[in-house]
Amino acid sequence: ILTKPDLVDKGTEANVVDIVRNIVVELRKGYMIVKCRGQKDINDKLTLDDAITKEKAFFEDHEQFRSLPQLRKDVEMKLSNTMQHLKIYSSGVPIAYDEKVMFMIEKINKFCNHTRSLTTGEEPQNILSGKRYITKVRKEFTDWNSFLDKNVSNFRDFLRDEVLCFDESYRGRELPGFVNYKTFESLVKNEIVKLEEPAIQKLTTVTGT
Repeated sequence: ILTKPDLVDKGTEANVVDIVRNIVVELRKGYMIVKCRGQKDINDKLTLDDAITKEKAFFEDHEQFRSLPQLRKDVEMKLSNTMQHLKIYSSGVPIAYDEKVMFMIEKINKFCNHTRSLTTGEEPQNILSGKRYITKVRKEFTDWNSFLDKNVSNFRDFLRDEVLCFDESYRGRELPGFVNYKTFESLVKNEIVKLEEPAIQKLTTVTGT
């Protein structure tokens, strides 16, 4: 708990704000800052209610410290939103063993049903945010299919040229138009290597959708 913010040297208020925000020295439960009654306030018999009002006015009017009440409001709003989201996931894990087993079975079933609904485009309306997942993924795979078609066409032309070159320079007992198996395998492997990076990028895009 930090006290006497009104006695902070001018120009160092920003450092105090960083401390309260748990940036300088991190504490698990963070910091609080208060402006208590000074000796003069006590001598003047300032009541606690009036002291709280005076404290609130001090923080709201101070150029640097006025951000702290807003920070509290932001935290309270995020906490409220988080609590609303947590309600979706029902209660916590039960204590009794039998109840734990049923709890786990229920969660697994819900997960499987949710995954199945995603793949069939039937996810519940209450969890939708914009387009359905399958709609987003369908576009990605449509683009991927076009990319593969283009590469297959290029590879077909490349393979034809390689077969002609093989026939002219390296063909042994193989029939005309048929390359050695190891040569063909090497050509295909090289093509697969070229597709590896685009495939990983597409997978990353889909999983992040």
